[in-house]
Amino acid sequence: MLLRVALSSLGSKPSLVSASQNLFAPRSRPMASSSSSSAAPARSFSKTPIAFNGLNEIVKLDLLKDLSGDEIRDIWINYHQERPYISAVVTQDTYETLQRRTINCPMFVLPLARNVGFENFFVQTQKDKWLFTTLEKYRTQGPLAVPDLTMQYFDELLATKGIVLVRGEIIDPKILNMAEARMLINQLQIFYLDENKYQYIHNFNHQ
Repeated sequence: MLLRVALSSLGSKPSLVSASQNLFAPRSRPMASSSSSSAAPARSFSKTPIAFNGLNEIVKLDLLKDLSGDEIRDIWINYHQERPYISAVVTQDTYETLQRRTINCPMFVLPLARNVGFENFFVQTQKDKWLFTTLEKYRTQGPLAVPDLTMQYFDELLATKGIVLVRGEIIDPKILNMAEARMLINQLQIFYLDENKYQYIHNFNHQ
């Protein structure tokens, strides 16, 4: 089953929606870190690493233990719909497929339609994180290129609830708006999860 990025409102139990306001920590976002002690991943294209949050820094995990996976999904999606994030929830099978394929093939280039022509984005996956930057920025800045868009998978609930929470955030709103960010993420997950399209990613990484 393909990863489903939230594009429209989803119905949810009123009690769950109101309760969600107490489940989430104050807003925090990935930021470029200036600390020289932060080691970039071995294959990172960014020497200015992004400091990602753990799920426990976003949501109060102890308050989720008595909720079902479906209830958590509704809370997660509804909470993020009115905030500057892209959110989704994936199943264990989808997550494991993505993990296996992104480890084997961590890089790809995707075109994004602009008002005039297309702009290419270089994408690199690092375990549970996807990093997007314009190909032109990567060509000119190389390892110093900071991502314009990030996507993170949170697997803390996988063992107990069978779901993985997903959150994407635009780092540079001058480069991407929400609709464009969703388009890139949707394109990438289709290429990784579709058997035929995945061959393009495999060839890109191994030929």
